[in-house]
Amino acid sequence: DHSSHGSLKRMEQMLDLLETKEQLIEWLHLTLGGILQQLQLQSVAAGQNQLIALIRQVVQEHLYDPNLSTKMIADELKYSSTYIRQLFKDFSGQSLSEYITDLRLNEVKRRLTETKQSIEDIVQETGFSAVNSFYTIFKRHMGTTPSQYRRQWENDSGKELP
Repeated sequence: DHSSHGSLKRMEQMLDLLETKEQLIEWLHLTLGGILQQLQLQSVAAGQNQLIALIRQVVQEHLYDPNLSTKMIADELKYSSTYIRQLFKDFSGQSLSEYITDLRLNEVKRRLTETKQSIEDIVQETGFSAVNSFYTIFKRHMGTTPSQYRRQWENDSGKELP
């Protein structure tokens, strides 16, 4: 393509400026070193993207397990908890525990608006370890209690839960 032709032209110009074999060897070392460094960075990034996908897969597989944690994920994937925690945070901008909580809360909200299931049953089935801490988390994220959320949804939608 046109851009690679321009790069080749610049390379030819650079080679024309080199006067000695030593200069040529130095230039080749620098150029090839830069190419290798770029390839290594791309390889690391590809590996990290693959690891992020594996982390998300493990989270989905164990989302409703109250014991799901960074340690559990790290143990399953055979990495350190610190590495998994930092990689996920760097990649997504949120902590792994926040990600898990968000997924669980989305399922809670779905069940609150689509079923008449009791809040306590929903809490137990969605992986939250304690009802009291769940209420605190829900209110912090939603600004309302689960009961109020359900009532508000029924009022706003005009629908009765099945």
